[in-house]
Amino acid sequence: MHNRVLIALLVTLSISWIARPVAADPVADGTFVELMNTERSVAGLSPLEPYIDLVDDARIQTMAMMAAGDIYHSSNLAAVTTGWEALGENVGYGPTVAKLHRAFMASPHHRDNILGDYDRVGVYSDVDASGRMYVTVIFMRTQPGFEVPDLKGAERWPVAAMAGSAGFGVGVH
Repeated sequence: MHNRVLIALLVTLSISWIARPVAADPVADGTFVELMNTERSVAGLSPLEPYIDLVDDARIQTMAMMAAGDIYHSSNLAAVTTGWEALGENVGYGPTVAKLHRAFMASPHHRDNILGDYDRVGVYSDVDASGRMYVTVIFMRTQPGFEVPDLKGAERWPVAAMAGSAGFGVGVH
């Protein structure tokens, strides 16, 4: 009897471990920022600075999309933070950072956000158990005089080399 209970427990734990989402990768988030800032530099624009308040809301949106298995825009973007003059949002899913970035740049609306009149950005990406990456990018133009909190000592997003991948299509919204 005890052996059957132990085996059932081990099977349950194994299944839950296999089905769990892969942990978020801050390297991927930093790579998104790096790629957007490269595009902005080529266009003669100032770089976007990461803003932790936007990252928190991007995380909430990404996790909600992953749970739904679909992509959609935030229904309450205006409430994500204070001190903004303008906000924008890109959401998508696909196999890699590079492919998602190319899809965003190939879409006029998403490209307009990346090259838009913004100065702050929050990015959060995560990969579901099947390997599909979901991402939310929130753009912000700060109000004149708005003081962004100083995050000295906070770890900056690292940037990693990108690897190509096949499999899933890319979806942007």
